[in-house]
Amino acid sequence: MALISEMIDAVKTIEHLALERQNSARDEANKIVQSAKDEAQKIITAQVKEARTKAELRINFAKKTAENNLKNNVKISEKEIKNLQNDIQARKKASIKSIIELVMN
Repeated sequence: MALISEMIDAVKTIEHLALERQNSARDEANKIVQSAKDEAQKIITAQVKEARTKAELRINFAKKTAENNLKNNVKISEKEIKNLQNDIQARKKASIKSIIELVMN
């Protein structure tokens, strides 16, 4: 009878140890999963930050390009206005000269 009792106790002990190992394995697996989640979150955060930085650089480049294009277009327009004003003055002088010649003749 003692042998059966010892065998039952041994089985209970083994079951208890197996349950502890199972719980320990579950806890370890949970830690690994959590660690993987944390690492993934860090990677995602870094990638988002990098993408945001690249987007800001592209936006700044586009703004600078637009500003430079605007400045160049303003300069070109100012030159064209100045040329038109000079042309108007020259035509005005030519018209006055023509009128004076007509009146004198």
